[in-house]
Amino acid sequence: MKKDEFESNEAMRQRMLGIENDEEIHGSEAEIKKGNFISNVWYRYNWAIIIISAFILIFVIVGVQMAKKDKSDITVMYAGPKYVTSDIYSSVTGSLTEIMKDYNGDGEKKILLSTVTYQTEEQRKESIKDHDVYGKVMSDAANKEAFDTIINQMRSGQVAIYLIDPGLLNKGPFMKVEDVLGYKPDESIMCGEYGVYLKKTEFAKYMGGFDDLPDDTVICIMSKLVTTKDDLQQNSIDLFKAILNFGVDE
Repeated sequence: MKKDEFESNEAMRQRMLGIENDEEIHGSEAEIKKGNFISNVWYRYNWAIIIISAFILIFVIVGVQMAKKDKSDITVMYAGPKYVTSDIYSSVTGSLTEIMKDYNGDGEKKILLSTVTYQTEEQRKESIKDHDVYGKVMSDAANKEAFDTIINQMRSGQVAIYLIDPGLLNKGPFMKVEDVLGYKPDESIMCGEYGVYLKKTEFAKYMGGFDDLPDDTVICIMSKLVTTKDDLQQNSIDLFKAILNFGVDE
């Protein structure tokens, strides 16, 4: 007796023994039933389903959080020997927020302060001698990595307004202060042609919030790069002018 090509061995055995069985064992009809199909898929691919579902859940959660996260109006970068603690961060951003505009028009003024601790050899020696000077001792490797981060940030064009150590003022293509303001500020607050000593400005004296930064911290504006967005450059210049023109008689 010839075996049907779609007949299972068990079905053929039962047929030869004369056992009546109207149901096909593992037949195609049973396979397509919803209950069996889901059970079979789960049995074969349960771990794959669990892992994929976990990734989907993570992406959904992250996506929702990113969607809810308020975008900052502007980013300012601090690069210098002082380790910026959360208290210093709050003080600096709080003072800057007072004078900045709502650049993105979302009804809130929010500033992001990007911080990198970098120390010259002399500053590192001071930091090792007295931890309270800069709040952190930098290793050679960490210091080099910090310097590379600063240079890469300057080249990226993603930040235009900087609070930096005077030793870094020649590391980027900064704009002349006179060109930014349209007039020449008092020489007593200037750090060369490209920067202004932040703590010598009327704004810093009046507002405070910068007491824990080094006294020679310089504020400056990066020249516009091809990667710099127009609104980023203009908003940074606007904030720079607001700081420098604070208390200045028109």
